Amino acid sequence: LIGGGPSTGTGMLAAVIALAAVLCGKLAVVELYRQNDGDLQLANEFSHEIMMSYIADELAEQWEEDGYELDWPELPENQAFPWREADYPADLWATAEEWWADTPRDHQDKVREGYRKLHESNVADAEDFYTSIENEGMFSAFDALWMLLAVGSAFGLGRGGADE
Repeated sequence: LIGGGPSTGTGMLAAVIALAAVLCGKLAVVELYRQNDGDLQLANEFSHEIMMSYIADELAEQWEEDGYELDWPELPENQAFPWREADYPADLWATAEEWWADTPRDHQDKVREGYRKLHESNVADAEDFYTSIENEGMFSAFDALWMLLAVGSAFGLGRGGADE
């Protein structure tokens, strides 16, 4: 098949390899997005630190609206959004912790429950997003065009089309 030079058989083999490469690449991208979403598995559990990140986010919005410029630490490459103490400016986190400590216990319970529901909704939305990419949204018309071009080009080159 391969030793006889370019032919329809080598073109078909090249097309199959091209299609497999495109599909594997697409699956790899989806998996990398899933792994890189702020460590979704660890963020799945609602902790005090995650709750404080929601408070710090709201405080950051207020400070930025007031013109205060925040010096954000750089996030790790595998994390898209801040959700740990180390991901926030120290003064912002300390102010959020002070606010929490000064908040009456009954209000803390209401705030914690509200952020827990918000967090569960955010995690569910992220999981739904990745499921939709893996299922119905994984292949768009644009993806089909790329597959058609890759398979067609590979077939043409494999059967000796470059010599024409």
